[in-house]
Formats: sequence, C-alpha cells, structure tokens
Amino acid sequence: MEANSRMREITGNLRRDMKDLLGESAHIVTGFFKRGVCTVRAVADKWRTFTQDISAAVDELMKPPFLEGGPDAPLSTMEEGAEPIVTVTGIIDRNFPIGKQMPLSLANVYVAEMDAAYREEELPAQPVKVRIDYIRDGRTDCYCLPLHIGAGGSLLEQMERHLETYRADPNRVSALFQQAPEAYRLQLEEEFTPFVRESLEDLSQGTLQYFQRHCDISELEQQLQGQAAVLPESQRAPFEDKAAKTVFSLRRAANGAVPQEEHTDQTEQRAAHPVPASREASPGGATQAPRQAEGGESPRQSVKVKIRRLKQEQARRPQRPKVRLTPER
Repeated sequence: MEANSRMREITGNLRRDMKDLLGESAHIVTGFFKRGVCTVRAVADKWRTFTQDISAAVDELMKPPFLEGGPDAPLSTMEEGAEPIVTVTGIIDRNFPIGKQMPLSLANVYVAEMDAAYREEELPAQPVKVRIDYIRDGRTDCYCLPLHIGAGGSLLEQMERHLETYRADPNRVSALFQQAPEAYRLQLEEEFTPFVRESLEDLSQGTLQYFQRHCDISELEQQLQGQAAVLPESQRAPFEDKAAKTVFSLRRAANGAVPQEEHTDQTEQRAAHPVPASREASPGGATQAPRQAEGGESPRQSVKVKIRRLKQEQARRPQRPKVRLTPER
C-alpha cells in the first residue's frame, strides 16, 4: 500500500511538472502570434511537433486556444475565392471599434487615411490590434498585426516595418522569452527561436506579397467597375458578370486553389476571332485561355502575370473615371 501511494505521488508530481511546462510553452507561443511574428496555423503546427516530443498524452493536459476549434484558431471555412478579411480585435477608439470588419484592400486604404488624419491633427499615435483571416496555399490561416495609427503608413506598410524590426534586431526575438520562468526559459528559447526566425522570413517574403496581390486585384476590380458605369445599359450586366468571374478567378488563384478549366462559347469565339480593344464590351478578354504549348497543355500563368496582362489591356483603352470605395467612418 505504501509503495502504491508513493508511486501515485511521483506520478502526480510528474504530471504537474509536465502541465507547468506545457502551460508556459502555450503562453509563450500564444505571445508569438499576438505580437505578429508568426501566423496562428504556423504556431499550431509547431506546437504539435513540440508536444509530440514530450508526451502522447498532451491533449489530456493542455489544449491551447490556437488549436482547431479554439477561439484563436483560423476560421474553419472561407470561400476559396475570398479576399482576406480584417477584424479589429483591440482598441478604444470610435474609428476602430472592436469587431469592425473590412476586406483587406479597404482596410489598407482606411488605415492609411486614418493615420494621415491623426498626424494632420497632431494626435498621439493610437495602438490598434487587427486579425487578418485568409486562405493561402489552399489552407485557412490568420495573422494578428499590432498597428499604430498616427505612426505613419497603410496597413501593409506598417506590417512591413513591424516585421523588419524583428528581422533586423535579434534582441527583440530574445525578448519574446523574457516572461518565461527561469527553469524553462533556456529550453524554450532554444526550441522556438529558429521557428520564430523562419516565420518572420515567410511573413516578409511570402504572406506580405500575398496580401499585396489581393490589393492589386481590388484595384483592377475598381477599374472594371468604372468601365461598367459608363457602358450602355444593355452591355452593363454582361460586362459586370464577366468582370466578377474574372476577379473571383484571380482571387482563387492567389489563394492557391487548384485551377479550373473554363470553356465558354464566347471565349472560344474571341480566341478564334479577336476583337479590337476599342470595340470590346467585356473585361478585355480577361479569362481568355492562354495559347497551348506543344503537347496540348496550357501553361499556367501566375496571378501577377494575369493582373499585369489585364492592366495592360485596360491601359490601351480610353481612360474611364474610377469608382473608389469610400471607407466606413
């Protein structure tokens, strides 16, 4: 009986020690994405790898909020052709109420306008926390970005500067571990520092460019809306329908969805009998299939190439007045 009691005591102590380690680990890695140095999905994947090396019974001891189903997890469903969505998560300001949502392109402009207004009125910089939900490489993810309205720049400009401060200063990365108990600090820093650096690189070289592509697509969408506004009524609806399909296809490709083959009688006729740009009543043949390479396969074009081709087509036409979206105030 005494031996069994002692074994239960030792087991209980080990479980408490392991739970303390997991608790501190979860707290530290939660701070990573809250401070904008990695995405939530990246931290969740790293957590699973880390805890598998510790114990197979982790789920019974600790389930952090960033795992699937938790309050900080990426959205479970988003349309594959959706633009990233920005949600305000922390601020006390009438211009940025908690829960306010905007498409990324609109939020990028809105932050720039509010930032300029703060500086013009010489107001102190105001901290704002936002969450960006999106689909990249076919997987939902989210990124939390701390902004400073009045410190200068649009949302993406501030994101770029924020990432660069961590990439350029190793001490800022080390500071992420200062709140960990001394007993675990060295172990956690050795385990997670390489992960943080890799995440910063991916955010800077990958995610930031991905966000910019969606803003470029929105700029093209506004140009198409401007053209639709000056078309005769009989041509407007077909034009708008074709434009909407073009924008959806570009966003879907940017999000990493598997490309779909689109075959329509109109597309085939336009490929066989090109119409001069000045006479076209559709978005510049934006969904026209590329010429087939030898062997019968159509080469895939990147989203940047598609956008550039569409913009070049727009530039060859007479200039139309643009329709700009007015940010909510």
